Amino acid sequence: MTEIRLHGLVAKKFKPVHKIANIKKPTDAILAVDANYDGFKNFFLKEAERNNFYQIVVNGDLVENANQALEKKEIKTIDIVPYIGGSAPFIVPFLITMAIGLVMAGIQYLMTPIPENEPKVAVAQVGGKSFWFSSKGNSSSQFSSVPVGYGELRVGSKTIETEIEAIDRNSENSNPNGLKSTEGSRY
Repeated sequence: MTEIRLHGLVAKKFKPVHKIANIKKPTDAILAVDANYDGFKNFFLKEAERNNFYQIVVNGDLVENANQALEKKEIKTIDIVPYIGGSAPFIVPFLITMAIGLVMAGIQYLMTPIPENEPKVAVAQVGGKSFWFSSKGNSSSQFSSVPVGYGELRVGSKTIETEIEAIDRNSENSNPNGLKSTEGSRY
């Protein structure tokens, strides 16, 4: 008689201990339990899809390859135990990449020279130019917001777009006002 002991989730789903005669190979044990319980083999296939694997231990020795699983011998006990492997195949590359990135960032930080002239911080002044009688000068900068007002407002201007056009003064086709140019005249 061979004693088949199930461990882990498979033991909860199926009976944890089975005693079956004429078991000569570890694969015979799985077929014998599957003959008594519907879905025993399919359970292992579904668990493998979810990355939950099981190992077979025969008489206290781990079955490591298919040849050992098909080998005929006298078997007293077979243990089917969950494989404890963690999720290393997914976590390890992430951790290695993160460690390399942190090391490279540290090296770049150490290699970056410290500037001798630190940039000066702008300080707000209390007594500046008053806008009571005039508006702020036309000082717009790139990527600054453009105010849009509705109704009657007294606001300063902001230049949105400027254009410079180069004109040949002696050419008749490049007169900007559509006027006929005369020889020697200046605009």
